Amino acid sequence: MEIIVIMIAGFTLFVAEGLLYKHIWHRGLEAELTVAPDHAFCGDKGRLNVKIENRKIIPLPWLWVKFNISSNLRFDELPPSRDTYTYYNALFCIMGWQRVERELHFTAMQRGYYTLKDFHVIGTSILFNGKRSKGFTSDASITVYPELLGEQNLDALLLSIDGVASATSFALSDPFEFAGIREYMPHDSLREINFKASAHMNKLMSNKYYPTVKGRLSIVLCFDKLSSNDSFETARNEYAISLAATVADRFIRLGCSVEIKTNAVDAVTRSGIIIDEATGDSHLR
Repeated sequence: MEIIVIMIAGFTLFVAEGLLYKHIWHRGLEAELTVAPDHAFCGDKGRLNVKIENRKIIPLPWLWVKFNISSNLRFDELPPSRDTYTYYNALFCIMGWQRVERELHFTAMQRGYYTLKDFHVIGTSILFNGKRSKGFTSDASITVYPELLGEQNLDALLLSIDGVASATSFALSDPFEFAGIREYMPHDSLREINFKASAHMNKLMSNKYYPTVKGRLSIVLCFDKLSSNDSFETARNEYAISLAATVADRFIRLGCSVEIKTNAVDAVTRSGIIIDEATGDSHLR
C-alpha cells in the first residue's frame, strides 16, 4: 500500500512540476544574439555572442538555443558543412536571477551579407518533463568583404599604369590637405613638426599632407557570362571581385581617388551599383 501511495505522490509531483514549468518557464526569459565585428574580410575571425537572462527565482536547467546560419560562416565547434545553412544547437543551464553569456567563434569563408533574423529557445523542467519553445527576433548581421589578393597577383595587371601611382609618391605635399600625423623623419622641416602631438607621444611627430597631384582610378567590373558552367562562372566572378578590391585597396593606400562602375546589382535592393570616387581608408568598405 505504501508503495502505491509513493507512486501516486511521485506521479502527482511529476505532473504538477510539468504544469508549473509550462506556465512560468518563459516569464522573465530574455535572449539576444549579436555578431562582432559587423564587417570582415574573407578569412577573418568573428564571434557570435549569445546572451541568456533568467529574471525569476526558478532555475532553467535545460535550455537550448537553436538557430540556422549560413555555412559560409564556419564555426570552430562544428565540422564543415556542404549545405547552404548550418544548424546550431547550444545548451545552457541557468539558475534563478542569472545571466549567462557565451561566445561562438567562426571564420568568414566567403564574400556576402549574412543575417540572423530569428532564433528559438527551447526549455524543459528539472525532471525533463516536456519541451516548450519561445521565439526571438534578432538584427544580427555581418558583411564579409572580398578576399584581398597578394601583391604578386597585381604585377602583370598594373605594369602599364603603375607609373602614375609612382609619380604620386614623389609629388610635393599640399599644406592645405591634412592627412594625419606620423613619426618625425630627418628630412622634415620645422614647419611640419606637430609640437602638441609630440608632447603627448613623448617623441617628435610630424604632420602628414596629401600630395599636390593625386591619381584617379576608374575600375569597370563586368559580369557578362562566358560559359554554361555555373561553378566556373561563380569562381571567375569571385576572382574578378577580389581583384577589383585588391586594386582599389592598393591605390587608396597610395592616396588616389578610386571609383567603381559595374553592371551588377545590389543583392538586397536589386538596384544598380555605382561607387563614386573618393579617398581614405573607409572608402574600401
